[in-house]
Amino acid sequence: MNEMDTPFSCEYTYDRRAEGVRLAIRLAVIFCYVLFVAAFFLVVYFTRLIPLFALCPVALWIIIYFTWPYLNFDYYFEFRAGVLVLGTERKRRRGRKRSPKLEIRVKDAEKICPIPAGRVKLSGVHKCYDYSGTKRSDKRLEIVYASNGKRCAAILECTPALAKMLRSYSRNSEELTDFI
Repeated sequence: MNEMDTPFSCEYTYDRRAEGVRLAIRLAVIFCYVLFVAAFFLVVYFTRLIPLFALCPVALWIIIYFTWPYLNFDYYFEFRAGVLVLGTERKRRRGRKRSPKLEIRVKDAEKICPIPAGRVKLSGVHKCYDYSGTKRSDKRLEIVYASNGKRCAAILECTPALAKMLRSYSRNSEELTDFI
């Protein structure tokens, strides 16, 4: 978790917890790693190339090195001059690589409100982007906005500094007063 606040901008990075579909995908990938090792041993054993057993750890390390970063990433948001940028941040050997996924002008948002912990039911929303760390958090916000003529929603973890800035930039954020 990383946070940077100034009077006019804020930036926050947080881990995505492994739950639900994300947990199932991680378990499936780990199962594939185990399946690869078993298949490698069987092929080497039946072809009688016993010295190739030594290559299994190296091959497994190469596969994990190139596939695991796609499953292990953090979410972040940046808020500067009324624009909220949401994206992912991958951990690398030489630092972190950020890739912005969504940009929202807060002034044009239809609704900004807190979400209670648990499931979210959004009516009339075409697409929902979930950038929250966990579904059990009480610090989640929902931002409904228009994109290409369709209503979309973004869900994110919120800090008190972000809530104050969102309230000052948006005219549709009456419910944030109780949240702060």
